[in-house]
Amino acid sequence: MPSLYHASASQNRSSIESSGLRPNPGRLGNHVYATFTEGQARKIADHYEQRTGRPQDVWRFDVPTSGLQKVEEHPSWAGMSSFKEVCVDHVPAHQLRRVSGSSSGGGLKCPQCHVNPAEDGEACFQCYIKRAVEVMIARNSNR
Repeated sequence: MPSLYHASASQNRSSIESSGLRPNPGRLGNHVYATFTEGQARKIADHYEQRTGRPQDVWRFDVPTSGLQKVEEHPSWAGMSSFKEVCVDHVPAHQLRRVSGSSSGGGLKCPQCHVNPAEDGEACFQCYIKRAVEVMIARNSNR
């Protein structure tokens, strides 16, 4: 089952988290467009961010080979030589994982403080330490 990657404006994040990725018109028809590598999706995200000034997210999802509607060679674009472009149908929200914001968009934020950078939806170091101290204090007060 291949992992695929899709770039989208960060302003679409809440819609994607609730409704998933929906087909949109493109050069190969009405599909969800994706790449086989995260690096290619990041380059596409960076390209759109530079063009529009809007931060971008990169999403990862797995799809069975039977779910691939089209795989075509995309001409060189977004600072890349030609690459494989993958078309799939709707991707439900529960199958998606946001892997990053674009490299210039600040990336993922801590789910607790929503300020500090964090990876993979985990708490940032400061929030992790704060929580560990709270747990230690609670344990000591129960003695």
